[in-house]
Amino acid sequence: MTIISSLKNKLESNKQKIASSFAEIKIEADIRESRLNLCLTCEHLFKSTNTCKKCGCFMNAKTWIKGATCPVNKW
Repeated sequence: MTIISSLKNKLESNKQKIASSFAEIKIEADIRESRLNLCLTCEHLFKSTNTCKKCGCFMNAKTWIKGATCPVNKW
């Protein structure tokens, strides 16, 4: 086995592990959409980057995470 094929195998293995881990913490699309809609109308959202001014998170990503919460308790 060459070094390149060995690296390709390791990358593929890591890719599968990451996808599996993300699937465990990801919420349903309708919940995510509801969360994001609340954020998009929030006075604490920095709209040019969709970043929360309270927690600093990128809301396009945070709204997908099962255990995440809004810093001002909107969701």
